[in-house]
Amino acid sequence: MDLVLGPIPASRMELLIIKWTIDIALALLAWLVQVIIYPGFAWIKPEQFVRWHQNYSRNISFFVFPLMTSQLIVSLAYVWFKPTFLSIAAIILVGFAWINTFGFAIPIHSRLSRGWNREFISQLVRVNRWRTVSWSLVVIIDLWLIIKS
Repeated sequence: MDLVLGPIPASRMELLIIKWTIDIALALLAWLVQVIIYPGFAWIKPEQFVRWHQNYSRNISFFVFPLMTSQLIVSLAYVWFKPTFLSIAAIILVGFAWINTFGFAIPIHSRLSRGWNREFISQLVRVNRWRTVSWSLVVIIDLWLIIKS
């Protein structure tokens, strides 16, 4: 079955490749955040942290929210046209990342927007670990689906 994305018909494989590309971008971003960005929060001088964090939060949103929204839409479309155990597992992992982001990470960022706090930074690193694992597993599932298609 072909899906129509605007004026361009897309096969399930093309949709899967688009999905995989978006998923790779989010997984890569999650790894950068996990290994470099969030641990780096601890090195920012407390008197400069609020301004730095506000700038970081505003700028990272231009990358994260379009990618997450695209991932959700494309993942839902893929599972709609190819409902398999793995495509459903992938959408569950995407949902988990959304819950993690909006239920845990954003509230911690809200607390950090009021000032530098080592415990909140540590919480953010721990919370992001689960998004990193989720998005990495989605990429592995995508690769498996591509190989098996």
